[in-house]
Amino acid sequence: MLQSWADVSIRRKISSLMLVSTAIGLLLTASALIGYAWVTTNATAQRDLNTLAQILSENSTAGLLFQDVQSVRETLRSLRINANIDAACIYSESDNTLFAEYVSGSGQSCAETNASGSRRFGDNLVATEPIRIQGEVIGQLRIVQN
Repeated sequence: MLQSWADVSIRRKISSLMLVSTAIGLLLTASALIGYAWVTTNATAQRDLNTLAQILSENSTAGLLFQDVQSVRETLRSLRINANIDAACIYSESDNTLFAEYVSGSGQSCAETNASGSRRFGDNLVATEPIRIQGEVIGQLRIVQN
């Protein structure tokens, strides 16, 4: 039979309060750790994708400048070693048309965005990086990561 809270001994009341406060403390600590892990993982993914976009942007400059589509496609094709990359596209700045594209087995294409940096679109992270030569923008690279 259950005792009323008023009939419970002081020792049992203190033990119960300590148990409840410890459980609440552990729950709050676990929530904070999970939140921290999620934020830092997301920030790391964005930083890594931006770095990859900068590297590919630099490596695509000559091919875009000399209109060597095959060279730029080979550069983009190097993304196949990263299973998280769904697509990468390079657009020519002169006429804003698709110059070269890499699409993984997922079949996803590049998202439409003009903002530099990385942005989240649904479940995907999209990095956009201008392709420059001597400070002049000659194209734009977009990478879509799942």
